[in-house]
Amino acid sequence: MILSHRYRVYSLKSLCEGVVEEAVTTENALMLLQLADLHAASRVKRRALEVARQSFDDLAEDEWDALPEPLQREVLDAAPQTEAARVLKGMLLVRSRRR
Repeated sequence: MILSHRYRVYSLKSLCEGVVEEAVTTENALMLLQLADLHAASRVKRRALEVARQSFDDLAEDEWDALPEPLQREVLDAAPQTEAARVLKGMLLVRSRRR
């Protein structure tokens, strides 16, 4: 998928996106979200956000911490309004005000 994006082989990119989209799980959703965002893979990004939303409380903390802040915000905007989501939103707000 990465090379198909880099070399603008759109038919291959579409095929790769379909395969990766089907492979999104709770365990890899945040990693694939970041990959999809970097390589403009909208189908994969949409699916990864959906999986992250559905399994928000089960996402790996280390992968969450490695996720860029703009993507953290996207996940939080899509996430159910649980206590964990409210806490993380508050932390992002505090962090952004310090800058």
